[in-house]
Amino acid sequence: MRLIRKIIELKYVAVNVIGDKRLRHKVETIKKALDAYNYLVEFIEDLEPQLELWLFFTVLIYFPKAVLFMRNAMMLIIHKELLTFRTFWVVFTLLYTILLGTWPMILFEMTKNEVDIIKDILFKQYLADNDETLRLEIQRALQHIEQRPCQYKVCRMMPMGVGVPVSFVSLCVTYVIVLVQLTPLK
Repeated sequence: MRLIRKIIELKYVAVNVIGDKRLRHKVETIKKALDAYNYLVEFIEDLEPQLELWLFFTVLIYFPKAVLFMRNAMMLIIHKELLTFRTFWVVFTLLYTILLGTWPMILFEMTKNEVDIIKDILFKQYLADNDETLRLEIQRALQHIEQRPCQYKVCRMMPMGVGVPVSFVSLCVTYVIVLVQLTPLK
């Protein structure tokens, strides 16, 4: 997506100064960037079953690990072992486990942000340009991106983004609280 954004945001001189050749080049550039965008969206849609299976196994593997490491960190903090190597190691392993379990969601959110930046760039170009042909092409690209957003939904219900890792951590914290309440203090 970043490459598509770089292609679209290329600076150019106003059309009335440089002529028809530059206008055709800019329209072709927008069409090629839109084709690349379509290819990426279709690629994500084609990967849907594999992504859902992968997400299921990721949660199945990393959720218990994260709960266990959170519980261990909480117990070390309760026993006032704050500045020990063991505490730092458990916290580092916890953060590493959470990051491994949630990195695809973060990548999808970064992709959505790139698409938003692309839309902003196209809108600014639409406002700045005087040529009607280029404005129509930019308007068509904006409408296409709005009608076919780059997003992935888990089981076609829950959009994947930053909210999913936050929910993952929230669920882990809930289970840690239950585990700590059920564990007798020594």
